[in-house]
Parts: sequence; C-alpha cells; structure tokens
Amino acid sequence: ALGIGDWLESQGHQFIVTDDKEWLDCTLLITRIGSDHIDLEVVAIAGLTAIKVTGSNVVSVAKNELMRILVLWNVAAIAYRAYNLEGKMVGTIGARRIRRLLLQRLKLFSCTLLYHNKLKMEKELENITGKKFEEDLDLMLSKCDIVVINMPLIKKKGVIFN
Repeated sequence: ALGIGDWLESQGHQFIVTDDKEWLDCTLLITRIGSDHIDLEVVAIAGLTAIKVTGSNVVSVAKNELMRILVLWNVAAIAYRAYNLEGKMVGTIGARRIRRLLLQRLKLFSCTLLYHNKLKMEKELENITGKKFEEDLDLMLSKCDIVVINMPLIKKKGVIFN
C-alpha cells in the first residue's frame, strides 16, 4: 500500500508482504508497524537495511484504541448507573501522534483527558485536544478510570517515552 512494490520489482527485487520471518532472506526490510517485532541485531548481522515508515498507521492505531476502550468499558460494573464515558478520566502514556489522535476522538465523549510523556506538548496543541499534561505518572495513574499505554518495546535501561 506504500506504492513501492512495483518499483522494487522493476529494480530486480522481490517484494514480499509478511508477518512471518521470511525477511531473513531479504536484502531490504521495510516495516510500517514499528521495529519492536524485528530482531534488529539479526538484521544488522545479516547486513540488511531496515527502514521504518514512521506514522503510516497512526490513524488506524488511534481508531483501534478508541474501539478497544469502547468495547472493554464495562462502566456499569464500576459505577452504579453509569453507562458511558462522559466525565471519566482518561490518561495516556507515550505515543505522540497516536495519543494526540486518540485524545481528539475521546474529547467528543466529554472525558477529562490527561497525558504523561517525557516532553510536554505545545500549549496550543493541548488546547485543541483538550488534554492536560501530568508530570507525575503515579499521580496521573491514581486519577484515571482508563489508561492507554503506547510505547515502543525497546531494549534500554529505564522507561523511554516517545
């Protein structure tokens, strides 16, 4: 769907779309869903070039997260006679673009929106999405009815936020 399959094949490459490990025999690896499912050490040892198409599925992921919240939200089990998200506190951790799109969609449900991240957003963007930065992660978690975590799975010491 990136429009490069025909071009790659015209250059003598075989274009394979897979979620399997067929890429071990490739010379070029392009991924659109992050690199946390790929063993980058194996890629480097094999002498491959790995390209991550950042942002190609941001809208789909944000919509998927919203749908998961709606499907999993059993409000009646938590609060007597409460059957919707209105007035609930939703917090997100990480994932700049995904978080922004998800919170823009949740704003329509009249939720209180918090986010925690290494970097604070510009004030104008906070105003557009109606979300508030929460510097203290533990404090944010204690306030939230729902928490969404979008962070890359990377091998590094400590917690790394997008």
